[in-house]
Parts: sequence; C-alpha cells; structure tokens
Amino acid sequence: MRHYGLPVLAGFFLLAGQPALAQASNWQVIVQPGGYKVARVASTGPVSGIALTCERGAAVLAVSLARQPRRNPALLKLEVASGSASLRIVRNGASNIWVAAIKDSATLDMLAVAEGVSVSVDGAYIDSVQLSGADAAMRAALAGCWQAPAPAVTTGDPDEAAVRTIVGGIYGWRDGRQVKTFDDWGPLFTPRLRALIAQCEAASANADPKANNGEGAYTVTGDQGCVGSPFLLDPVMGDVPFGSKMRPTARRTGTDTIEAETDVPPPFQKDWGIRETMRFQRIGGQWLIDEVVTRTTTGTTLYSSQIGQMITDLRKIAKRPAASRKR
Repeated sequence: MRHYGLPVLAGFFLLAGQPALAQASNWQVIVQPGGYKVARVASTGPVSGIALTCERGAAVLAVSLARQPRRNPALLKLEVASGSASLRIVRNGASNIWVAAIKDSATLDMLAVAEGVSVSVDGAYIDSVQLSGADAAMRAALAGCWQAPAPAVTTGDPDEAAVRTIVGGIYGWRDGRQVKTFDDWGPLFTPRLRALIAQCEAASANADPKANNGEGAYTVTGDQGCVGSPFLLDPVMGDVPFGSKMRPTARRTGTDTIEAETDVPPPFQKDWGIRETMRFQRIGGQWLIDEVVTRTTTGTTLYSSQIGQMITDLRKIAKRPAASRKR
C-alpha cells in the first residue's frame, strides 16, 4: 500500500510559526522544504483538516479523521451544492491521515467554488467543513497539477441578487445586517406549492374533529398548519440563532431556475441540520420558491413531500359521508 510523503503530511503537522505563503479565509498555503506548496484548511470536528497538494504532477487530497474507517481503502464522498465526488482513500501508515489521488479535475473545480463540503466515509456521514477561500489557496498550491477555471464574472447576476434578497427577507438577515422580514410566505411559493398547501388545508377542514382522541387535524398539522416550517426558523420564536452568520450562495441551474444554498454553522448542525437549499423558479418574471431541500445528519427532506405526507395523514381521518354514518 502506497505511503505518501512530505508534501501532504507536512500540510497537517505544521510547526507553530511556520510561514504561510498566503492565507485566504480559513485556508493557508504553506511552502515546504523543496518548494512544495500545500493548501490546507483546519476544522474542529471529526474531520480536523483537509489538505491539497501536487505530487509527481498529480493532485493529491488528504483528510485527517478523528475516527478511523474500518476498511482500508475506504470510500470518501465529498458533497457540495453543485454536486458530489467519490474518492478511494488509503491510510498513510499508522497516522490519522487518509489520502486520495484526484484524477478528475472536475472534483477540484467543484471544491474551489464551494462554501462548504459534507464528508461521508463508506456511506456514513462524518462531518461538514467550511471551504470559504478555497479557490485562492488552491490556485496558489496546485498550479503544477490543476488549471483553475476562469474566474467568475464579478459584475453580478441581478437574478441571483434578487434571490438572495428573498432569502434575506425570510430570515431577517442579509450579509450580516438585519433586514425587514416578509409578513406572509404564501406569495413566495410557486403555484405548484400553493396548490399542495391548498389541498392540505382542504383535507384539514374535512378532518374528523373527534379523531385522534379529539385532537382532529391538529395532531397532523400542529400550530404551524399546512404551511408548516419550511425554513431554518424556530417554529415558536420565528427567528434563527445564527442569522448574522448566514451567507446564502445563489447558483443558476437553468435559464429560469436558481438554487440558493445556506450552510448551517457547525455548532448548530445537531439541532438545525447541515444545509438548506431553496430551489427558485422564474414564473411571469417573478422568482418563486418551488422546493426547499433540507439536509440533516440522518438524510434529506423535501418540503413538498412533507406537505404531501400531511395530506395523506389528514385523509385517513376524513369525516365519513352522512350516508356512511347511518349504516
């Protein structure tokens, strides 16, 4: 089994005071003896660090894992808003460093523009790591084995800005500043979602009030009704404790579709999930929310599916027609 050498490992075991060639956000670019450059980001969770370097003209990724996988090699999955990549990782000797060769430049392109990455090993979610600033660090460290994609146009996309404004109005925060919130979420949804909510409300009105020990529809819809709690907001207080830290990113997925993704800061992920993605669709010149995808440590949920489940549950306790009650 191959052992990787100094460039990768030194990226993790840095001596205090080791000079950095460059630093972008949480990333550092370290120059090792021999001129090797390592881009490294540290984290405080089960994945304590990620490093990237060039070795013999090829890109190499290393991850530091607090808990060692049972298998060696193991399968590492990196998932960001724009997609995912799976890599075969091997343990470097008896260390806690696991290393993979990256043969597909698309994986590097994906990591360079991501705000955060979810890390899974052998199918089990492990941790999420913030990647802000990866692009600059990777350009500096991987020039010998990766051709960075052309920088994004900096003039700004007015449609993406409009979507971020809507997200800010939902949470009351935009770029660290408090903004006015929307009084009603209904107009923010596409006709598809509004129709689902209307079906749910009709099923709720038709539910037998004597069902579920006299609780009727309430046991299904709760205090929030059929609209439920689609966003990262406390259902009681209506706020979010990390609002000032939220930095949603907007990504155009089609001419009339944009996804706005919000990564939950690691200290809040246990209670709030890992990531929320709002899928926007332009209808009649207006950007509307057509789906809300929430990723947690246990899986992924769709807002439309939650409404659909309420409709199913409410129909199970529907009032019986008068003719049926007389029999």
